[in-house]
Amino acid sequence: MTAGCGSDSPPTTGPLSAAEWREKVNALCAEIGPKIRRVPRPRAESEIASFVAAVIPLWKREEDGVRALVPPAELATTARELVEALGYVNIALLEIHISTQRNDGLRRFDAVRRSEAAARDVKLKAQVLRLPACARQRIP
Repeated sequence: MTAGCGSDSPPTTGPLSAAEWREKVNALCAEIGPKIRRVPRPRAESEIASFVAAVIPLWKREEDGVRALVPPAELATTARELVEALGYVNIALLEIHISTQRNDGLRRFDAVRRSEAAARDVKLKAQVLRLPACARQRIP
């Protein structure tokens, strides 16, 4: 794993160059994205909990990895927005998981909509930041 890319790694000490930051974030997404895409989508309500349980740690690892990398000043605002959007995906996925366990279809429906919106925001921020591997992430 690249230094600074995992949740166990300490944050880098200073800002990376734009090229270094993009390279590291793209590498992280290129590693995690295929793992997310390999998780079979649920075809029945009974499969939702296992799907969400499988993708939560992957999205969280991506969020933590991107958060650990210090972007250069010119990318800082959009990079922060990318991390926030990844966080919103994770929050919504947790809410999907909880609402599924509680058999709360209305809350789950709302959380699914929020996860989709947050994932679209991740894709948009990734495109703006020129992170093609991150822009290809599957919407949960």
